[in-house]
Amino acid sequence: MKSLIYLSSPYTAKDSVGTTSARELQDWRHLQVIEATASLISRGLLVFSPIVHSVPLVAHGMGTKWDDWAQYDLSFIDHCQKFAVLKLNGWKKSTGVQAELAFARSIWLPCLEVDPENYEIGPFQWE
Repeated sequence: MKSLIYLSSPYTAKDSVGTTSARELQDWRHLQVIEATASLISRGLLVFSPIVHSVPLVAHGMGTKWDDWAQYDLSFIDHCQKFAVLKLNGWKKSTGVQAELAFARSIWLPCLEVDPENYEIGPFQWE
């Protein structure tokens, strides 16, 4: 059976890219995570991305803050065999990514990183 990988990524965290609005930054990140998830799945990996799954639910009254999704997302991590971070700008400042990463480490999941340029996956480089 394939390992299920939880793909964490920033969504609302600010960064220094200079995007004109928070909404544009969120839309850009959403598209980046969709592309990364599709790339990983097309290579035969089994991936769950909370951003890919959850962002469409915002139009139906769901929130966009970490507190809105914390219990839900941590429950998914608990069912995964691996944890990965798509290292988009802002991942270090993201409350959600940092909380998810800390939880994954606390339950001894292997941690990986995904390069946002080419979606290559490898061991997490602790910085």
